[in-house]
Amino acid sequence: LGVMASLMDANLLVNNFDTDAASMFLKLKQEHPKLTTLCGFKGDEISINFSEQNLGPVDAMLIAPEISVMTSLTSLRLDGNNFYGSGDSFGEALKRSSSLR
Repeated sequence: LGVMASLMDANLLVNNFDTDAASMFLKLKQEHPKLTTLCGFKGDEISINFSEQNLGPVDAMLIAPEISVMTSLTSLRLDGNNFYGSGDSFGEALKRSSSLR
């Protein structure tokens, strides 16, 4: 990403990264404010349906911080995935979200 200064969005979901890689990507996103998403979001979503998409705990690490700041998001479906152990990530995101209640 250091040589891709113009990269504004990416979708890294369902790539079988480990938690260390996901943490590195999240840190890079913080360091590069022009990079707006690691999950392919536009930022103005009202509804997101991730049902049955074979997502796992590392995907939850990438999704959670992004949904927590989406002010237009009012509906989120996560059923049918393998988010075991990801409750804390989503719990914190839901607490911080102003639109998901």
